[in-house]
Amino acid sequence: MGIEGVYSLEKVTGAITQGAIVYYDTDEDKVTTTTEGGSPWAAFVRVGVAVSAALSGDATVEVKLNK
Repeated sequence: MGIEGVYSLEKVTGAITQGAIVYYDTDEDKVTTTTEGGSPWAAFVRVGVAVSAALSGDATVEVKLNK
């Protein structure tokens, strides 16, 4: 996997809107729009921006990675 570009990433349950900032959830090993959580409670790392919307039932979301 590269360090920039657009990738289809697994996401937690819930809809994600186009343009939303996504973060890496260390407990779920998926992306989320939630900035904090997990165990121990800590800030998640910003991954990038959703380039398309994803419905709640979708397993993945297209994300443009941060540089």
